[in-house]
Parts: sequence; structure tokens; C-alpha cells
Amino acid sequence: MAAERDLLFAVLAYENELIDLGQFASVCRAWAEDNSIPLADRLVEIAWLTNEDRTFVEKAVERKFAKHQNDSRVTSNSFLSGNACNTIDQIEDVKIPQPMSSLLTIGQFVTEDCVSTHIYTPQSELSDLFQPAGRPRDRYELIEEVGKGGLGRVWLAKDDIMAREVVLKEIKPGKSAASQEAVRRLLKEAQITGQLQHPNIVPVYDMHHGGEPFYTMKLVKGETLSEAIQKHHEQRFTGREARLSLRRLLDIFVNVCEALAYAHSRGIIHRDLKPLNVVLGDYGEAIVIDWGLAKQVGSAEVESMPVALTAHAQSNATLNGHVQGTPKYMAPEQAEGRTDLIDARTDIYALGVILFEILTGRGPFEGTIVEILNCIKTADTPRARQFAAETTAPVNGQPKYVPFVPLALDAVCAKAMAKQKEGRYAKATELAQDINSWLAEASEEAARVRRLLYVAQMNLAQMAWENNQVPRVLELLENHRPEEDEEDLRGFEWFYWDCKCHSELLTLKGHDGGVLSVAFSADGQRLASAGRDGTVKVWDASNGQEMLTLKWPTGFCTGVVFSADGQRLAWAGIDRSVKVWDARSGQVTLSLKGHIGQVTGIAFSADGKWLVSASFDRTLKVWNATSGQETLTSKGTIDRLESLAISSDGKQFAAASADGTVKVWDATSGRETLTLKAHTAAVTSVAFSADGKRLVSASENQTVKVWDTTTGQKTLTLKGHSGRVMSVVFSEDGQRLASVSEDHTVKVWDAASGLESLTLKGHIGRITRVVFSADGQRLASSSADGTVKVWEVTSSREALTLKGHVGSFTSVAFSADGRWLASASSAEAVTVSDAKSGQEVLTLSGHIGGVNSVVFSAEGKWLASAGNDQTVKLWDAASGRKKYTLKGENGWVNSVAFSADGQWLASANSGMTVKVWDVTTGREVLTLAGHKGGVNSVLFSSDRKRLASASDDQTVMVWDVTNGLVMLTLTGHTDRVTSLAFSPDGKWLASASADQTVSMWDSTTGQKILTLKGHTGRVKCLTFSADGKRLASASTDQTVKVWDTTNGQETLTLKGHTGEFASVSFNADGTRLASASQNQTVQIWDATPRPRANTILYEPV
Repeated sequence: MAAERDLLFAVLAYENELIDLGQFASVCRAWAEDNSIPLADRLVEIAWLTNEDRTFVEKAVERKFAKHQNDSRVTSNSFLSGNACNTIDQIEDVKIPQPMSSLLTIGQFVTEDCVSTHIYTPQSELSDLFQPAGRPRDRYELIEEVGKGGLGRVWLAKDDIMAREVVLKEIKPGKSAASQEAVRRLLKEAQITGQLQHPNIVPVYDMHHGGEPFYTMKLVKGETLSEAIQKHHEQRFTGREARLSLRRLLDIFVNVCEALAYAHSRGIIHRDLKPLNVVLGDYGEAIVIDWGLAKQVGSAEVESMPVALTAHAQSNATLNGHVQGTPKYMAPEQAEGRTDLIDARTDIYALGVILFEILTGRGPFEGTIVEILNCIKTADTPRARQFAAETTAPVNGQPKYVPFVPLALDAVCAKAMAKQKEGRYAKATELAQDINSWLAEASEEAARVRRLLYVAQMNLAQMAWENNQVPRVLELLENHRPEEDEEDLRGFEWFYWDCKCHSELLTLKGHDGGVLSVAFSADGQRLASAGRDGTVKVWDASNGQEMLTLKWPTGFCTGVVFSADGQRLAWAGIDRSVKVWDARSGQVTLSLKGHIGQVTGIAFSADGKWLVSASFDRTLKVWNATSGQETLTSKGTIDRLESLAISSDGKQFAAASADGTVKVWDATSGRETLTLKAHTAAVTSVAFSADGKRLVSASENQTVKVWDTTTGQKTLTLKGHSGRVMSVVFSEDGQRLASVSEDHTVKVWDAASGLESLTLKGHIGRITRVVFSADGQRLASSSADGTVKVWEVTSSREALTLKGHVGSFTSVAFSADGRWLASASSAEAVTVSDAKSGQEVLTLSGHIGGVNSVVFSAEGKWLASAGNDQTVKLWDAASGRKKYTLKGENGWVNSVAFSADGQWLASANSGMTVKVWDVTTGREVLTLAGHKGGVNSVLFSSDRKRLASASDDQTVMVWDVTNGLVMLTLTGHTDRVTSLAFSPDGKWLASASADQTVSMWDSTTGQKILTLKGHTGRVKCLTFSADGKRLASASTDQTVKVWDTTNGQETLTLKGHTGEFASVSFNADGTRLASASQNQTVQIWDATPRPRANTILYEPV
């Protein structure tokens, strides 16, 4: 009974976490050899338990025995753990009580209430599970050997009882019998590792020291730190480095430092720390493994055999002997074999070497083991920064990779690797702290630099867009797609350019190569495209689904066209033939041969009876579309024909020639009726208007020309493309023209005036062909980038323009839900429009004179307007009914604003006062006087406690709304202040001025934070985005500028109005921006994020 009670004392000490599993195993072995000394005495003697701990455990043991009537078996079952059982089972000594060892074979567990309960498992499995298994190793199935060393080998194994994969480490065959040192080291490694309970140290599951000593531990799947370092530097060398890869490695390094700091606090020195002994788990965890050379500080070191070093020994292999560890990572005292000098700072030196590798990609010393050990012992401490800066001759024409090493990290590395221990960090936590400090500072600086880079690249994106370099825009956008755990810097400008680059309705992908031609069916339901891959594809024009693929027998197609009834498709081929196919079945119905040069153009007559083809052989041929018989050949050009067209009445043919001319023939006789000589380069495309009275031609000289087909006179010359114009076409109603160019743009023109009305960008290759749908609502374009794009023509999807006011616009405001847009004009009216379609839904009349300001209440119920008639009017926003007119102003009312709760309304007038009104009653509650000039703008803070006003006297005043007293007077502008905007959180106040600047102020202290410069005209209006990160300003210089409020940098300039901007307003979520201009238009600029499924921005073609 005494022996059982003694052993159970240790078990209970372990169960109460007063000792760990390694200590439990160690004291049990000592007790098994000599049980004359009670376990309690041993644990106190070696200071693993205090006297207080001992008293606590003894009382607990007595309570357990008393509860179970001193029955040792029942008492033992009530609190004996699986780990304790395994440890006891491995201690082979007859002095261990039989009742204790028999606990390992029973199939039931007895609770403290003596109620027998069984695990719910089939009886056959229970008997297998709890029968004595013979050898402890029998529970493990060895799967494959995953590593070996001088004394041991490591297996991937399966624990059959726990049904999980583990790592099993054992003595190599033949070693255990020959060397008790191998067994001692293996078991010591297991014990030490088992004592270290830390998330970054591999946990031990099981240990056995019988005939076949082994231990098992957690399987950590993942790459090693060594592999991660190598990958990092390979990616840096090739320019593919992830932005956060160095930070990730340093974060891992800090985790390793923390693991070592914990081990050091338990008196354990690793002595073989290296990147190969750090495994990175699949979930970001860093696990320190291989504690085989670990030393317990203060314990006697069993002397090992000396190691004989050869010139060719591996420098990254672990040595055992007087010199223990891996040479590349040894501290000087370790390299000298001075085990008496080894302490925590020895591991810190190895940490320094690991940091050196992270920074430079290689270790501080290279060579054989002898050379490395000599350098460690005699050479000066290397500096990572100096090492990285050294260059050698180029290798294979490529310059040597030279990594950048920050100065601060170089100093940290040097301190960790100091030759004398006293010069190193005393604790691993100090090393980790310095790395963390650098990371924090670097993060702050990197964030600042990254933000500046972002702004710079957004401005470069604007330049690239203006130069029609869509691929470059996409590349710049992709640079700033945030990585995981990275701050998202993207603002309105990024999403605006994203919308601009993807403004098409559909993008059709499927051709393996460039697309040379595209055609709509007459009903607009299908599209056909011809590609360099030798195929013609038919698509559903409504959803972009591929319906049919037809393969050209030889070569590829240069053109494709539908018959008027949509039943047939005609192709022109590089093999000099024309083929006609059934557009539904894909069967060839005609093959037309006769040209001796490549066919460049084809067209059906409107009645479908004739098919006309043009060729490089300088001829135009007319074929019977039913029989395929050639009926007419027209000649007369001195160079190849590039394109052809048939008038809608079928009476005329026109062809474009590489000699710079356009010729027109009579369709019946084949007689040439017109030769138009105006282009100075090859004519690439020609098209008739629907009425046949006009002809349009496009040329390599970057121009489009419109001709009168009766007189042959040129009526218009359209300029705007910056590359060869490849195709041109009239809309069915003849009101518009569309042209495409090698400059990657589609342009839509007013066919009467020749003015450009729309430019569409999105292709990343030259555009080859353009065609209108029959209803004129859509355009399709084909491109060398391998795509066909379908566009909406009536308006640009990324910008909506509203027209209709007689006078110039003065103010614009979104409703809180973004559905409605209110605009005021100098023509005495307020208009409410659908913000999506631009359709006008309400017109509010009542002011006598111009309306200067309009605003919705926050809940969207009311709309307020202010005018030159010295009144403020309140309207029901849904019905347009006027609630009341507020009078009492002593001048023009320039500005009006609701409080956030909608209870108050403030107005500012040219009579130098601000008034506050009760919205419910219409009663004036405050008149604020103090400005010495007219007040141009007024605004409530979000908490309604403050009111800001801007004046012609060049000041901004902030008022306490509760008492009408001035809280702040902001000065600094050199001309009248025209507009104000509070940030959504009320922290900042922005002011715009006629001095062409915008100022940002701390709204509490009145301190000026930023001055935004860039406009070249008076700044008229300001608006914050919903998140407060962007500020938009409108100016008389005909631009709206968007600014980053964190640094005052300009991120976007919007142009489009032909008159001075008067007002600007963000919608509630900051994705749309409305601007009003004196040219009688309101424009809505769209930056709505596209659906995630469509966010792949840039795929080089």
C-alpha cells in the first residue's frame, strides 16, 4: 500500500500540473531503481516541488483514498491519465505494484463516484483496443522514413489507437546495443522536449525506453524555414517577391525567438538551432524541432567521443562529440568545444546566423567544416549589410543578386552574433523586441511610402488612360490589389479606373489569337466573329454564350458577315476564297473561288441575292448568292482593295484602296461613278449611310472622312485617333458614326457635326473592326487581343450626363440612399432625377431668380433649396409638394444644410449672417452674426453641436449651436472662402477658396493640417467620401480633383464639362460622384466596385 500511495503521489502531482511529463518520467525511473526514498522527498529535494506543493498533493492523495475506502485500484482509476499510464508501463521494474501495471489492461474506467462506464465502441474493437499489445511499438504503423542522423532515424507513423499520424524517432538498427550513449541521448531529447509546453515547440506524445527505445511527437506538415528563406530570395532575384515576404520571415523569426526564450526560462539550451529545424505549418505556425543536442543548464554533461573533422564534411550536418551542433550556426564557444561556457547566449548566436540568412540569403561563413569553424573562432563578426553589398563579376551576363539589408537589422544581427558572449543579447526576448520594434517602424514607413507610391501610380494610370494605354492602366491597378493582411489603399480613383477599363457590356473570349472581324445579325440577337485561329464563332449577343464554332479548312478568315435574314454567314479567307455557311447548322452551302489574292472584304446585298467580295488582287467581284455564279468583276484600282460596302438599296458598291482612294461603282453595270482622292495614306474601311447619301472612309493617316455620294464632296474630317483607323461604320439611323483604331479606342461621333461624343476603352490590343447593332443601341468591336467587346452606345457606363436645365447648374446633391439626384440652376428650378438612369422625375418651381443650393435631409424625407429671392424652400422629396417658404434673410441665400437628425436647417446669406431654423415648425431659432462679408457656405457637424460657415471675409467660423457663440475662427485663405465640408466623423473640416487652394483643419483645435494645391481656378465646392479618406473639389478650371486626405496628395483629375464646375457631391457610399457645371450639364462619375467574379484585371495577350 505504501508503494502504491507513493507512486500515486507523483501521478497526482502530474495531474495537477505541478510537474510536467518529462519530470514525472524521470522521477519514476529514479524511484523504480531505489524506492527507499519516497517520491515526495525526491521531488522536493530536486526542487521540482515546494514544501507547500508537497502538502497540497499529500492532502489530495489522502482525500482520494478516503473517498474510495482505501481501495488503491479504484482510487488509481479515478485520476490516472493516459500519459502517466504509458510512462509507468515503460518503467520495467518488479517493484512497481501489480495493481498499478494492471491498470493498463482494463476495459473500463471508474469514476470518483464508483460508477462503471464503458466507451461506446463495438466489443470486438474494445477487446483489440485494450488488450495488452505486447511491445509498445505495436500500436504504431511505420509509413515511411523521413529523416536520419548519425544515431537515429525518423519515421512518419500512424498511431492506431489515436488514429492519427505522428512522427516516431528511434535509434538506428545496431546502435542501441552498441552505444548506451545513443539511448541516453534519445530519451533525454524526449524528456527535454516533453517538458517544453509552448505553441512554437513540437509536443511529445509518447516515450518508451524498453528493448526498442523510441518516442513520438506531433506531425507538423509544411516547409522548413530554410526552404522559405531560399524561396524568398529566389523571388526577390526574379522580381516576383510578395510584398510581405520579408515581414513574414521576420515574424517567424520572432516566434522562434519566443520559443527559445521559453526554453531558456526552463533552463534548456537547444544547441542545434538552424532553419532546417524550424518547420512552418500550414496555418502559419512556426515549430522548433530536433532538441537532440539540448542541454539542461546545471546538469552534468556526459562526455561524448571527440569528432574527427574532414575537409569535405558537410557544414550543415549536426555533429556529436566534444564539438556538438551544426558548424554554420555554432557560436565561438560551441565551435571550441567549451561546453562549460554554453548558455542561452549560445542559442542567441545561432539566432543571429538565422537572421543573417534571412537578410542575405546565405550564411556568414561558407566552406568546409574546418574552414567554417576556424572562421567562427578567429574571424571578425561579419556584417550582413556589408556582405550583401559585395559584388562579383556577372554570371552568364546576369548581374549578381545583391539583397538590400536595412541598417537597423544589420545592427541587430551583428549584436546577436557578437564573438564575445557579453556583447550579445542577454535574452532571446530582447532580440525579438528589437525585431518587433523595427517591424513597427518599418510598417509605418512602408505604409507612408506605399501610400505615396499608390498615389503616384494612380496619376500614372490617368496619364496612361489619356494615352490609350489600357494594358498599362490595368497593370498599375493590379499593383495595388491588397494582399492578405495588407491595408487596402484603394479609393474612388482605383475603382473609377477599373470601371473605365471594363465599361463594356460583354467581353467574348474563345478565339486562340486575334479577332479580325465581327458582325451583328440583323435582329441583333447574334454576333459572329472571325479569328486568326481559323475559326468563326457565333455568339448569343445578349449573354455572350458561344453558340457555334465553324472551322476554316485552310488558313484563317479575314472577314465575316450575316445575310439580312440571318440565315447565312459569309466568310472571306486568306486562301483567296469566299465560303457561305448555314448560320444555324454550320454546313457549307457555297464555296466561291476566282480571286487571285487574299479576300479582304465581303458584303451581302440587302435582299440577300448578291454577295460582293474585294481582294488584294485589285478586283471587286459580284456573285449570285444562291448559285455561287460570278456575275460581275470590277477593276480600276492601282493598289489592293482593303474594304468594301454596298448601299442599302443595292445600287452602288464602294471599295477602299491602299492607294489612298475610295471608288464607287454602279452595281448593275460595274461602271466606276466616283473616285474620291483625299486621304494621304491607305484607306482601310468604307461604309454607306442607310440612305446612301453619304459615304464614310477611314485611313491609316488617323482620320475619318465623310463624303457626299452625289457630288463627291468631302463634308467632314474627323480627327482624334492617335493610330491608324481600322474600321468605320454608320449607325442605322445615320446620326452617329463609330470608328476603331490601333490606338485601342472606339470612338463615337455625331455624324452631322463631326463632334466626338464618346470614347470607349478596354481592349488591350489594336481594334480591327466595329459594327452597330440594327437598333443603334450597341456596338461590337473585335481586337487583336483575342476578344470581342459589346458596348452600350447611348451613354458611357462609367459616366452619366444629365441635361435639360435652361440655365447653368449651381448645385447638386445625392439623396442618402443614392437613388435620387437633386440639381439646382440659375433658371429658378430644382430638378430631381433618377441617379441611375438620369431620367427626370420631379421639377420644383417656386423661386424667383436663380437657385444657389439644394440639399436632401439625412432620412431623405425633405429637400431644401436656397435662392437669390432671399428665401429657403422646404419640399417633400417624394411628391415635390412645397411644405413652406422660410423668409427673413437679408440677402441672397447662398447655402443651405440640414443637421444630421433632420430637425434643424441652416442657411447662409450674402447679408453676412447664418440662420438656424426648426424644420418642424419653420421657426427661426438662431441668427449668427460675426462675419464681415457675405456667407457662402454653411454646414453642421455630424453631432449637430457645431456649425461651420465660410465667408467672403476669407475666414471660416465654427459656432456652438447651443448658444450661438463662436468657438473657432480659422484664417489663412487669401481670398474668399467658397465652400466647406466636415469629414463624416467630424474630426476634420475642409474649406475651399477662390485663392485656388483647399485647406484641411482640425475641427476641434482649429489647427491647419493640410493645404491642397493643384487647381488653377477658384475652388467652388467640396465633398468628403463616406469613409472620409477622399475629398473631392470642383473648380472653375473645369476640373474635379480627388485628394487623399491622409497626405493631401491628388489621386484623380476628372475632366469632361466644357464650362466651370459649380458643385460636386459624393453619394452615401462614396462610389459615385456627381458634378454640376455652368455648361448646363450634370455628370455622374461611377466607381462602383465590380462583382468579385470579374476582378481579374490584367491578362497579357
